Amino acid sequence: MKLLFDTPDSADVVDTDPRTREGLERMVETACHTFDRLSEPDYLALTETERTDYNAKRQSFITGQMLLNTPHMMEAKVRLLDCFAQNSSRRSGQVGLMLNGESTLGKTTILEALIEYVYNRYAAQVPDHKALGYVPIVFVEVPAGSRGKSLMEAFADFLGLPVAPRETMNSIRKRVAQAMRQANTKLVVVDELHKLAGGSVNKGESVDILKELHNEVHATFVYAGLNLTSGELLSGSRGQQLSARFSFLGMSRYSLDHPEDKVAWKALVTAYVLQLPLRHQDLNTLISHSDYLLARTGGSIGSLGRLLGGAAIALILDPATVEENITRAHLVKRTLDLTAETFFDTIRKTKAGAKFNDEN
Repeated sequence: MKLLFDTPDSADVVDTDPRTREGLERMVETACHTFDRLSEPDYLALTETERTDYNAKRQSFITGQMLLNTPHMMEAKVRLLDCFAQNSSRRSGQVGLMLNGESTLGKTTILEALIEYVYNRYAAQVPDHKALGYVPIVFVEVPAGSRGKSLMEAFADFLGLPVAPRETMNSIRKRVAQAMRQANTKLVVVDELHKLAGGSVNKGESVDILKELHNEVHATFVYAGLNLTSGELLSGSRGQQLSARFSFLGMSRYSLDHPEDKVAWKALVTAYVLQLPLRHQDLNTLISHSDYLLARTGGSIGSLGRLLGGAAIALILDPATVEENITRAHLVKRTLDLTAETFFDTIRKTKAGAKFNDEN
């Protein structure tokens, strides 16, 4: 019997880490963003073992498979398609997309959605791409304190290219570029780009080597990072040359002070609640607390997912639960990340935020 708190054996773990070629392929090929809910009579008819398994699947869906088609995500898809269109006739210096913003705003989720979108379109056009040895998408997470060589080693590792201890940075780059050309790579995704902004020397060589890749590989590049426009990475002549090739999609928190943000936030809450695989959830119960949810999470989509998802899982796991319906009382009991908690504490101390105090 599978228990909800079991740790799976290593043999049962499916690698869906996009930082490896195999993991990226499995992530896309096993993705499922809908949940086949049982009717109440069918749920009540389950045996104890079947119910435990079903609840484990619900928990897994909530924590790793729900996908909100946010305004940022829709905009990112539109801009990426525009980049592909512009790059179709370019021989070098391809344009790309940069996702820029604070943490917990959904950048990684958008990257994974873009990867899934492009991969599925590629696979539809080239069904035998695996047999041909093609690698449609390359995904790299920038190592902390990265130098140009360690960055190229990350690319080589994804592509399965061995690297000799004393091999030079330029040698690795040339082999990486050749491998991507031979593999017909069309999308290159680089996450945690802000980690290149350590020292000026390291930053400079890393930026230069990325520019060289742009010129050597006929692919579209997508970068994501924290506060890129205010850091050192894109400053100076080198940074300006890099940023000139990219369209910037700035991601910011939703604000209680902006009516349009409140409307968009309510739509997000609605979309999230509609996906929650709870048996009795009343949509209006949470929609009526949309402003509270905005203040509680500091306008962060990541914090919203932890708050509502955590409350949902708590209801599923609690054997004493009679009605699976998240209420304000359930939300008050939960603790979020420090940024969200600090923001909410500050809001509650204001005159306008007094209505969000627990006793209200």
